[in-house]
Amino acid sequence: MVFFCCNGCGDTLKKQKVDQHPCRSSYSCIDCNVNFSGNEYKKHTKCVSEAERYQGNLYQGKEDKGALKQNTWMVCVREAAESCKNNSQLKGLLIRIAENDNVPRKKAKFLNFIKNSMRVGNKDLVEKAWDAIEKAGKPQAIPPVENNTVADNTHSNIENAVAENVKKSKKPKTGQESDNVNGETKITLSKPSKKKKACRM
Repeated sequence: MVFFCCNGCGDTLKKQKVDQHPCRSSYSCIDCNVNFSGNEYKKHTKCVSEAERYQGNLYQGKEDKGALKQNTWMVCVREAAESCKNNSQLKGLLIRIAENDNVPRKKAKFLNFIKNSMRVGNKDLVEKAWDAIEKAGKPQAIPPVENNTVADNTHSNIENAVAENVKKSKKPKTGQESDNVNGETKITLSKPSKKKKACRM
């Protein structure tokens, strides 16, 4: 959660409360100390972490997998908005969705988000928006390789290499001795040792 400090009166405000604040002066972010004039603070959605703030140059950031997934999802949303040309209502909705950064990636949460946050009651339109975003996010199918002879040759070469490794790795069983003379392997059996039986009383 990003907090701002009013430079006019010194009040500390949550981002949602800045619009309602009577002092219409500039605001500064408490975490990163950046000053914002007018409505520039609305673009400030992500700030430095506490570790980054206090460690300075020693800070080594970790890769945020959730942010990476969300960024790729938002790219899909923007692509869907650009590719929709035949339905003006759908295109308008997709453009409104693309303006948000916190669009859910799961269908049930997405439908709930559009219904409650964006006040869209048309379920068919919302379903079409979901389908358009999902279609934009699917990777294009790669055509299969037409030349099967290359694949067959590779497969037979792998089988031959596996067979040779199996022949090389065969070891004599326990109780057998092997002698390798002139590339020929002689195996002689030795008598297994007798195990002592425990006496029972």
